[in-house]
Amino acid sequence: MNRVQKQVALSGIILAALSFTNCSFKSLASWFKPRLVIDRIQGPVHNLGMGKKVALASIQGPWQAQNYLKSELVQNLIRRDFYKFIDLEKAEPKNPEVRIIIERGHQNVNADISKAAQKVGADYLIYIDVLDWEHDERRGYDTEKKEEYDATLGKKVEKQIRKEFNLHDYSLSASFTVIEATQREVILTETFSAQDREKIFLDAMGLPKSPKAVFKNLTKKLIDDFLHQITPHYVERTLYFDIEEDELDKEPIALVRKHEFEPALHFWLKQIQSNPKRSASYHNVAVLYHAQEKLELAEQFYQKAIEIQSKELYHKNISELTETLAEHRPLQKLQAVRIVKVY
Repeated sequence: MNRVQKQVALSGIILAALSFTNCSFKSLASWFKPRLVIDRIQGPVHNLGMGKKVALASIQGPWQAQNYLKSELVQNLIRRDFYKFIDLEKAEPKNPEVRIIIERGHQNVNADISKAAQKVGADYLIYIDVLDWEHDERRGYDTEKKEEYDATLGKKVEKQIRKEFNLHDYSLSASFTVIEATQREVILTETFSAQDREKIFLDAMGLPKSPKAVFKNLTKKLIDDFLHQITPHYVERTLYFDIEEDELDKEPIALVRKHEFEPALHFWLKQIQSNPKRSASYHNVAVLYHAQEKLELAEQFYQKAIEIQSKELYHKNISELTETLAEHRPLQKLQAVRIVKVY
Protein backbone atom coordinates (compact mmCIF):
# COMPACT_ATOMS: atom_id res chain seq x y z
CA MET A 1 0.00 0.00 0.00
CA ASN A 2 1.45 3.39 -1.00
CA ARG A 3 1.55 6.54 1.11
CA VAL A 4 -1.63 8.10 -0.28
CA GLN A 5 -3.62 4.89 0.24
CA LYS A 6 -2.48 4.75 3.86
CA GLN A 7 -3.53 8.38 4.38
CA VAL A 8 -6.94 7.65 2.86
CA ALA A 9 -7.44 4.60 5.07
CA LEU A 10 -6.57 6.67 8.14
CA SER A 11 -8.92 9.45 7.08
CA GLY A 12 -11.79 6.96 6.91
CA ILE A 13 -11.64 5.93 10.56
CA ILE A 14 -11.00 9.51 11.71
CA LEU A 15 -13.99 10.82 9.79
CA ALA A 16 -16.13 8.03 11.24
CA ALA A 17 -15.28 9.11 14.76
CA LEU A 18 -15.71 12.78 13.85
CA SER A 19 -19.21 12.10 12.61
CA PHE A 20 -19.92 10.20 15.83
CA THR A 21 -19.03 13.24 17.93
CA ASN A 22 -20.95 15.68 15.77
CA CYS A 23 -17.70 17.21 14.48
CA SER A 24 -16.60 17.78 10.88
CA PHE A 25 -13.37 17.17 8.90
CA LYS A 26 -12.28 16.23 5.40
CA SER A 27 -10.58 13.43 3.46
CA LEU A 28 -7.04 13.73 2.15
CA ALA A 29 -7.93 14.23 -1.49
CA SER A 30 -11.04 15.55 -3.23
CA TRP A 31 -11.47 12.47 -5.43
CA PHE A 32 -12.21 10.30 -2.38
CA LYS A 33 -15.45 10.45 -0.44
CA PRO A 34 -15.43 8.85 3.05
CA ARG A 35 -18.94 7.88 4.07
CA LEU A 36 -20.18 6.84 7.50
CA VAL A 37 -23.38 4.87 7.96
CA ILE A 38 -24.77 4.43 11.46
CA ASP A 39 -27.45 1.75 11.52
CA ARG A 40 -29.52 2.12 14.68
CA ILE A 41 -30.49 -1.48 15.32
CA GLN A 42 -31.58 -0.92 18.91
CA GLY A 43 -32.10 2.49 20.49
CA PRO A 44 -30.47 5.86 19.83
CA VAL A 45 -26.81 5.98 18.88
CA HIS A 46 -25.85 8.47 21.59
CA ASN A 47 -26.84 5.94 24.26
CA LEU A 48 -23.94 3.66 23.44
CA GLY A 49 -22.36 2.35 26.61
CA MET A 50 -20.53 -0.47 28.32
CA GLY A 51 -21.90 -3.86 27.38
CA LYS A 52 -23.22 -2.78 23.99
CA LYS A 53 -22.01 -4.68 20.92
CA VAL A 54 -20.91 -2.48 18.04
CA ALA A 55 -20.15 -3.83 14.58
CA LEU A 56 -17.55 -1.94 12.54
CA ALA A 57 -18.06 -2.88 8.90
CA SER A 58 -15.97 -2.38 5.75
CA ILE A 59 -16.90 -3.50 2.23
CA GLN A 60 -13.31 -3.32 0.98
CA GLY A 61 -12.43 -6.66 2.52
CA PRO A 62 -9.98 -7.89 5.19
CA TRP A 63 -7.10 -5.64 4.08
CA GLN A 64 -9.20 -2.53 4.74
CA ALA A 65 -10.35 -3.78 8.14
CA GLN A 66 -6.74 -4.48 9.07
CA ASN A 67 -5.92 -0.83 8.30
CA TYR A 68 -8.63 0.25 10.73
CA LEU A 69 -7.23 -2.14 13.33
CA LYS A 70 -3.78 -0.55 12.96
CA SER A 71 -5.06 3.03 13.11
CA GLU A 72 -4.07 5.18 16.08
CA LEU A 73 -7.68 5.67 17.14
CA VAL A 74 -8.48 1.97 17.33
CA GLN A 75 -5.16 1.05 18.91
CA ASN A 76 -5.70 3.59 21.69
CA LEU A 77 -9.15 2.17 22.38
CA ILE A 78 -7.69 -1.35 22.52
CA ARG A 79 -4.92 -0.24 24.90
CA ARG A 80 -7.54 1.27 27.19
CA ASP A 81 -9.30 -2.12 27.29
CA PHE A 82 -12.57 -0.36 26.52
CA TYR A 83 -13.52 -2.25 23.40
CA LYS A 84 -12.09 -5.26 21.60
CA PHE A 85 -11.92 -5.05 17.82
CA ILE A 86 -12.23 -8.50 16.29
CA ASP A 87 -11.87 -9.84 12.75
CA LEU A 88 -14.82 -12.19 12.17
CA GLU A 89 -12.85 -14.27 9.69
CA LYS A 90 -10.77 -15.49 12.63
CA ALA A 91 -11.93 -17.47 15.65
CA GLU A 92 -15.04 -15.96 17.22
CA PRO A 93 -14.30 -14.40 20.64
CA LYS A 94 -16.19 -15.40 23.77
CA ASN A 95 -17.58 -12.00 24.77
CA PRO A 96 -16.88 -9.44 22.04
CA GLU A 97 -18.12 -5.90 22.62
CA VAL A 98 -17.16 -4.77 19.13
CA ARG A 99 -17.08 -7.00 16.07
CA ILE A 100 -15.62 -6.12 12.71
CA ILE A 101 -17.75 -7.49 9.91
CA ILE A 102 -15.87 -8.27 6.72
CA GLU A 103 -18.20 -7.92 3.76
CA ARG A 104 -17.10 -7.83 0.14
CA GLY A 105 -18.68 -5.36 -2.29
CA HIS A 106 -21.93 -6.33 -4.02
CA GLN A 107 -25.09 -4.62 -5.23
CA ASN A 108 -27.13 -4.30 -2.03
CA VAL A 109 -24.23 -3.90 0.38
CA ASN A 110 -26.06 -1.74 2.95
CA ALA A 111 -28.88 -4.23 3.48
CA ASP A 112 -26.49 -7.19 3.60
CA ILE A 113 -24.25 -5.54 6.20
CA SER A 114 -27.30 -4.71 8.33
CA LYS A 115 -28.37 -8.35 8.21
CA ALA A 116 -24.84 -9.47 9.07
CA ALA A 117 -24.75 -7.11 12.06
CA GLN A 118 -28.05 -8.43 13.34
CA LYS A 119 -26.91 -12.02 12.80
CA VAL A 120 -23.93 -11.59 15.14
CA GLY A 121 -26.09 -9.83 17.74
CA ALA A 122 -24.75 -6.30 17.30
CA ASP A 123 -26.66 -3.45 18.92
CA TYR A 124 -25.22 -0.85 16.55
CA LEU A 125 -23.47 -0.85 13.18
CA ILE A 126 -20.79 1.62 12.10
CA TYR A 127 -20.10 1.20 8.39
CA ILE A 128 -17.09 2.94 6.82
CA ASP A 129 -16.77 3.08 3.05
CA VAL A 130 -14.20 5.05 1.02
CA LEU A 131 -15.17 5.40 -2.65
CA ASP A 132 -14.23 7.70 -5.51
CA TRP A 133 -16.72 10.27 -6.81
CA GLU A 134 -17.23 8.55 -10.17
CA HIS A 135 -17.98 5.20 -8.54
CA ASP A 136 -20.30 6.89 -6.08
CA GLU A 137 -22.31 8.56 -8.85
CA ARG A 138 -22.72 5.21 -10.62
CA ARG A 139 -24.25 3.82 -7.43
CA GLY A 140 -26.94 6.48 -7.63
CA TYR A 141 -26.03 8.88 -4.81
CA ASP A 142 -26.98 12.48 -5.53
CA THR A 143 -23.82 14.61 -5.59
CA GLU A 144 -25.55 17.59 -7.23
CA LYS A 145 -27.24 18.75 -4.01
CA LYS A 146 -23.93 19.32 -2.27
CA GLU A 147 -24.44 23.06 -1.74
CA GLU A 148 -27.90 22.46 -0.29
CA TYR A 149 -26.52 19.95 2.20
CA ASP A 150 -23.58 22.19 3.07
CA ALA A 151 -25.99 24.67 4.64
CA THR A 152 -26.68 22.16 7.42
CA LEU A 153 -23.08 22.24 8.65
CA GLY A 154 -23.44 25.40 10.69
CA LYS A 155 -21.03 28.33 10.71
CA LYS A 156 -20.28 27.99 14.41
CA VAL A 157 -19.01 24.42 14.09
CA GLU A 158 -16.96 25.28 11.02
CA LYS A 159 -15.36 28.27 12.76
CA GLN A 160 -14.48 26.16 15.80
CA ILE A 161 -12.86 23.46 13.66
CA ARG A 162 -10.84 26.00 11.68
CA LYS A 163 -9.57 27.69 14.84
CA GLU A 164 -8.74 24.51 16.75
CA PHE A 165 -6.85 22.81 13.93
CA ASN A 166 -5.53 25.90 12.12
CA LEU A 167 -7.42 25.12 8.92
CA HIS A 168 -8.03 28.68 7.73
CA ASP A 169 -6.54 27.92 4.30
CA TYR A 170 -8.75 24.90 3.70
CA SER A 171 -12.27 24.81 2.34
CA LEU A 172 -14.60 22.76 4.54
CA SER A 173 -17.78 21.18 3.30
CA ALA A 174 -20.20 18.48 4.41
CA SER A 175 -23.15 16.64 2.91
CA PHE A 176 -25.93 14.74 4.66
CA THR A 177 -28.19 12.18 3.02
CA VAL A 178 -30.79 9.86 4.53
CA ILE A 179 -31.41 6.45 2.96
CA GLU A 180 -35.18 6.18 3.26
CA ALA A 181 -35.27 2.56 2.17
CA THR A 182 -34.33 1.33 5.64
CA GLN A 183 -35.23 4.48 7.64
CA ARG A 184 -32.36 3.59 9.97
CA GLU A 185 -29.22 4.54 8.08
CA VAL A 186 -27.71 8.02 8.03
CA ILE A 187 -24.91 8.83 5.59
CA LEU A 188 -22.46 11.60 6.34
CA THR A 189 -20.26 12.63 3.42
CA GLU A 190 -17.29 14.97 3.68
CA THR A 191 -14.68 16.10 1.14
CA PHE A 192 -12.21 18.82 0.33
CA SER A 193 -13.32 21.16 -2.44
CA ALA A 194 -11.88 20.55 -5.90
CA GLN A 195 -9.66 23.66 -5.89
CA ASP A 196 -7.81 22.31 -2.86
CA ARG A 197 -6.87 19.04 -4.58
CA GLU A 198 -3.33 20.01 -5.59
CA LYS A 199 -2.53 21.72 -2.28
CA ILE A 200 -3.83 18.80 -0.21
CA PHE A 201 -1.97 16.29 -2.34
CA LEU A 202 1.32 18.19 -1.96
CA ASP A 203 0.77 18.51 1.78
CA ALA A 204 0.22 14.77 1.99
CA MET A 205 3.57 14.26 0.30
CA GLY A 206 5.38 15.97 3.18
CA LEU A 207 5.25 19.76 2.95
CA PRO A 208 5.47 21.65 6.30
CA LYS A 209 1.72 22.07 6.75
CA SER A 210 0.98 18.37 6.48
CA PRO A 211 -2.48 16.87 7.11
CA LYS A 212 -0.63 13.98 8.76
CA ALA A 213 0.45 16.29 11.58
CA VAL A 214 -3.08 17.67 11.84
CA PHE A 215 -4.50 14.15 11.96
CA LYS A 216 -2.07 13.18 14.71
CA ASN A 217 -3.30 16.00 16.97
CA LEU A 218 -6.88 15.45 15.90
CA THR A 219 -6.81 11.74 16.69
CA LYS A 220 -5.81 12.35 20.29
CA LYS A 221 -8.85 14.60 20.77
CA LEU A 222 -11.08 12.15 18.91
CA ILE A 223 -10.19 9.34 21.30
CA ASP A 224 -11.37 11.34 24.29
CA ASP A 225 -14.47 12.64 22.49
CA PHE A 226 -15.38 9.18 21.22
CA LEU A 227 -14.99 7.62 24.66
CA HIS A 228 -17.03 10.44 26.17
CA GLN A 229 -19.87 9.68 23.75
CA ILE A 230 -20.05 5.95 24.47
CA THR A 231 -19.15 5.91 28.16
CA PRO A 232 -21.81 6.33 30.87
CA HIS A 233 -21.41 9.59 32.77
CA TYR A 234 -21.00 9.31 36.53
CA VAL A 235 -21.82 12.21 38.83
CA GLU A 236 -20.83 11.79 42.45
CA ARG A 237 -22.41 13.95 45.12
CA THR A 238 -21.97 14.20 48.86
CA LEU A 239 -25.32 14.69 50.56
CA TYR A 240 -25.38 16.01 54.12
CA PHE A 241 -28.26 14.69 56.23
CA ASP A 242 -29.20 16.16 59.59
CA ILE A 243 -29.51 13.37 62.18
CA GLU A 244 -30.74 13.47 65.76
CA GLU A 245 -28.88 11.94 68.69
CA ASP A 246 -31.68 9.39 69.27
CA GLU A 247 -31.00 7.92 65.81
CA LEU A 248 -34.46 8.67 64.45
CA ASP A 249 -32.90 8.89 61.00
CA LYS A 250 -30.99 5.62 61.02
CA GLU A 251 -33.58 3.74 58.95
CA PRO A 252 -34.07 6.34 56.19
CA ILE A 253 -30.32 6.96 55.94
CA ALA A 254 -29.86 3.23 55.28
CA LEU A 255 -32.47 3.48 52.51
CA VAL A 256 -30.69 6.46 50.95
CA ARG A 257 -27.41 4.55 50.85
CA LYS A 258 -29.19 1.96 48.69
CA HIS A 259 -30.56 4.74 46.44
CA GLU A 260 -34.10 4.02 47.68
CA PHE A 261 -35.08 7.68 47.78
CA GLU A 262 -38.88 7.37 47.76
CA PRO A 263 -39.21 5.22 50.94
CA ALA A 264 -36.75 7.52 52.74
CA LEU A 265 -38.69 10.57 51.57
CA HIS A 266 -41.96 9.05 52.81
CA PHE A 267 -40.33 8.33 56.19
CA TRP A 268 -39.24 11.95 56.75
CA LEU A 269 -42.53 13.40 55.47
CA LYS A 270 -44.34 11.32 58.10
CA GLN A 271 -41.91 12.68 60.70
CA ILE A 272 -42.86 16.22 59.65
CA GLN A 273 -46.55 15.39 60.15
CA SER A 274 -45.92 14.01 63.63
CA ASN A 275 -43.43 16.72 64.64
CA PRO A 276 -43.68 19.84 62.43
CA LYS A 277 -41.07 21.70 64.49
CA ARG A 278 -38.23 19.23 63.84
CA SER A 279 -35.91 21.10 61.45
CA ALA A 280 -33.85 17.98 60.66
CA SER A 281 -36.81 16.34 58.91
CA TYR A 282 -37.34 19.37 56.65
CA HIS A 283 -33.62 19.48 55.92
CA ASN A 284 -33.43 15.79 54.98
CA VAL A 285 -36.49 16.02 52.73
CA ALA A 286 -34.87 19.02 51.02
CA VAL A 287 -31.65 17.06 50.44
CA LEU A 288 -33.58 14.21 48.79
CA TYR A 289 -35.49 16.59 46.53
CA HIS A 290 -32.16 18.26 45.72
CA ALA A 291 -30.64 14.90 44.77
CA GLN A 292 -33.62 14.23 42.50
CA GLU A 293 -33.17 17.70 40.92
CA LYS A 294 -36.60 18.87 42.11
CA LEU A 295 -35.11 22.22 42.97
CA GLU A 296 -38.26 24.22 43.74
CA LEU A 297 -39.41 21.67 46.32
CA ALA A 298 -35.87 21.43 47.68
CA GLU A 299 -35.71 25.18 48.20
CA GLN A 300 -39.06 25.23 50.02
CA PHE A 301 -37.96 22.58 52.52
CA TYR A 302 -34.48 24.08 52.91
CA GLN A 303 -36.09 27.42 53.72
CA LYS A 304 -38.45 25.86 56.29
CA ALA A 305 -35.53 24.05 57.96
CA ILE A 306 -33.56 27.27 58.19
CA GLU A 307 -36.55 29.24 59.51
CA ILE A 308 -36.96 26.76 62.33
CA GLN A 309 -33.28 26.70 63.21
CA SER A 310 -31.89 30.11 62.30
CA LYS A 311 -33.13 32.69 59.80
CA GLU A 312 -29.69 34.26 59.47
CA LEU A 313 -28.39 31.20 57.59
CA TYR A 314 -30.93 31.43 54.78
CA HIS A 315 -29.67 31.87 51.22
CA LYS A 316 -31.70 31.61 48.04
CA ASN A 317 -28.99 29.71 46.21
CA ILE A 318 -29.53 26.02 46.95
CA SER A 319 -25.90 25.00 46.53
CA GLU A 320 -24.85 27.70 48.99
CA LEU A 321 -27.55 26.49 51.35
CA THR A 322 -26.13 22.98 51.38
CA GLU A 323 -22.60 24.24 52.09
CA THR A 324 -23.85 26.64 54.77
CA LEU A 325 -25.77 23.92 56.58
CA ALA A 326 -22.78 21.61 56.44
CA GLU A 327 -20.46 24.27 57.87
CA HIS A 328 -22.67 25.64 60.66
CA ARG A 329 -24.35 22.57 62.10
CA PRO A 330 -22.47 20.41 64.63
CA LEU A 331 -20.48 17.67 62.85
CA GLN A 332 -21.87 14.93 65.08
CA LYS A 333 -25.38 15.81 63.88
CA LEU A 334 -24.54 15.63 60.15
CA GLN A 335 -24.06 12.41 58.23
CA ALA A 336 -22.56 12.47 54.74
CA VAL A 337 -23.87 9.98 52.18
CA ARG A 338 -22.07 9.69 48.85
CA ILE A 339 -24.45 9.19 45.94
CA VAL A 340 -23.33 8.15 42.45
CA LYS A 341 -25.73 8.94 39.63
CA VAL A 342 -25.31 7.45 36.16
CA TYR A 343 -26.41 9.33 33.04
